[in-house]
This record gives sequence, C-alpha cells and structure tokens, in this order.
Amino acid sequence: MLYVALGDSITAGEAASAPQFTYTHRLVKRLSATCQKSVCGEVLAEPGFTCQALQSAVLENSSTVLSAAGTVTIWVGGDNLIDAALQSLSAVQNGLPAAAVRSKGGSLKQTLATAVRHSISGYSTSLETLVRHIRSVSKCRVVLCGQYNPFPNSPLATAAIGTLNQATATIATSTGCAFAATEQWFAGRERELIAGYRNGRVEDVLSLHVPPVHPNDRGHQVIAEGLYPFVAPL
Repeated sequence: MLYVALGDSITAGEAASAPQFTYTHRLVKRLSATCQKSVCGEVLAEPGFTCQALQSAVLENSSTVLSAAGTVTIWVGGDNLIDAALQSLSAVQNGLPAAAVRSKGGSLKQTLATAVRHSISGYSTSLETLVRHIRSVSKCRVVLCGQYNPFPNSPLATAAIGTLNQATATIATSTGCAFAATEQWFAGRERELIAGYRNGRVEDVLSLHVPPVHPNDRGHQVIAEGLYPFVAPL
C-alpha cells in the first residue's frame, strides 16, 4: 500500500531533527503498525516550492507512483504567500524612500493585499489543475492540507493565511477532496510546535537566521496524528 506526500519545505521535513521525525515518516510508521499490509511512503517536496512549482514537478515525473497510490496529501501554498509579501515589499521600497516606507504603512498593506489576492488566484488555478491531473491517473483519495499560522500576532499574516485556507477548502469541495484544517491543530500551541518560535509576528523573521515557520519534532508528530484519520485506511 502506498502513501504519497506532495508539498514544500514542511512536507520535505524542514526543521525536523532527523528524517524519522518528519510527519511523513511518522505517518507511514503508524500506518504500517495498524494495517495488515505493509505501507510504503513516497515524498515529492522541496523547500521553496510554490503550488506552481509543485505542479510542474509532478507533471515532469512519471505518473507510475501516483497511479499506485492509495492516498495523496498535498500541502503547499506558504511559499506563494511569501513570494507575494517579498514582491510587495520590493514594490513599495522601489517606489518610495526608506523613511517614506516606514510612514506609509497603508501603502504597504494595500500593496500586500493586492499581491495576496493575485497570488492566491494563481495558487487556486494551479492546485485545481494538480488535483485534476492526479484524478486522471489515479483513483486514490486526495487530501488537501491547510496552512497553520506561524505569525498569529500579525493581522496581515492572519488575514493572508485565512484567505489561503479558504481557497484550499473551496477547491477541496469542488474537486471532491478531503480538507485537513491544520491551522486548528496549531492554534494556541505555536510556541510548542514551531521551531524557533518567538513572538508570533512577521518581524521575527528579520531577527533570526532561520525563519520561525517550520514545525519542530513535536509539530511533525501533531501533523502525523492529525492526518492519520484522513489517510487510514489507505
């Protein structure tokens, strides 16, 4: 029996202290222990993957693995928002002097809101195309994962991630996929579950060499526990 995990740095296991502590490995181990048949896991995920990049990677690879899968999970979208934020900041900085950027918070918020809407529109199109491709080569169960919020004390991040999750849930409904609300698993537990968590604000990224956005070992365990009901039995 085969479980396939598609995604970005979270699915790739970023911030886990060892490969055996990633949520994908934990999930396969639990499935193997509870199923009468052996379970194998395949991961296609890379740090920095936007939904469009993940879609391209899937299409470039053979469909043999997908066609044999019992369940496929897709966790992507965080890097779409990161790219939108970086583009917004660059646009504002290029259009205004540094002092003006600091005093033009409204301009940045408006630019970011527009960029997020555009980014999520592209994300939605790509995610739906990816799901329909999987449907064309496999009868497997498909689970779309939401995105937890590593910055719960930043209203802009909360709004952007909320919009992303709403888009993902909408696509799950329209394509007959399950939706895993991962944000609920992390809400109120961010300090416990996110590696390097500090103040839960976007500004924390500027003070740390490694952005505090990835699940730690405990976070990966929580994800595996949360996804298990969606994946078992394969």
